[in-house]
Amino acid sequence: MVGVERLFAKAGQLLLSSQRSGVLAGNCCHTFSCNPVGLSLVNSVRYNSNRASICKIGRLQYLRHYPTLVVNPDGSTFTIRYKEPRQIIKLPVDLSTVSEVEKLKHLERRRAKTRVSLEEDFDDVDFDSSKYLKLVKKK
Repeated sequence: MVGVERLFAKAGQLLLSSQRSGVLAGNCCHTFSCNPVGLSLVNSVRYNSNRASICKIGRLQYLRHYPTLVVNPDGSTFTIRYKEPRQIIKLPVDLSTVSEVEKLKHLERRRAKTRVSLEEDFDDVDFDSSKYLKLVKKK
């Protein structure tokens, strides 16, 4: 315990002497300060705008979030901040809480729809290309 108190005392003396001489004051990256209430050594680093061009930003989480509208299953909406640029997020319907009629409607919407394809026979169509030669102009 005595060693820790000596360390804090030396840090406080270093701070006072450096503030008088101006060694750590100004545009230095590392400044040491001593908190008189808790007597804890705090290391604060000051960065400027040129740091991002020299090395990567060491953040665990990036703070850029995008305003996004969330739609509840009942139709109510609220705005959140989301990590990806999206406009709307629609929450799914909980099928265990809805009635049987609504459940059947929802499952019917999810079921694949059959496509009707119409095939026409063009065997009996008479096509005379000489009728359309007057529309084509040679240059």
